[in-house]
Amino acid sequence: MIGVDIVSLERMKPIYKDIAARCFSSRELKEMGLRKSEELKIAYAASRWAGKEAYVKASQNLTASYKDIEILNDEKGRPHLFFKQKEVGEISLADDGYSIAFVQIRENEE
Repeated sequence: MIGVDIVSLERMKPIYKDIAARCFSSRELKEMGLRKSEELKIAYAASRWAGKEAYVKASQNLTASYKDIEILNDEKGRPHLFFKQKEVGEISLADDGYSIAFVQIRENEE
């Protein structure tokens, strides 16, 4: 299954700290904290929120806790998608005024 979501960076700006506190895992919060500027933190939060929304759409798991959906970068900066700490599919993130996420769930991972 495939899911996609898009988030306005401008819309995320006033709420990104609240969304991060409610919906991000401790590992995502740590990754976000490494960003040097507020703009980069907003883009990080927006892309992760879009990724979590895209995962819910792809998996059709409407009861998933957003803290259980993690999008973490590897050492080369590539994002990886996890659900309950298990890698479950592919994710692509981009931002330029908006953050967009595409998710493809692996067979039998929904």
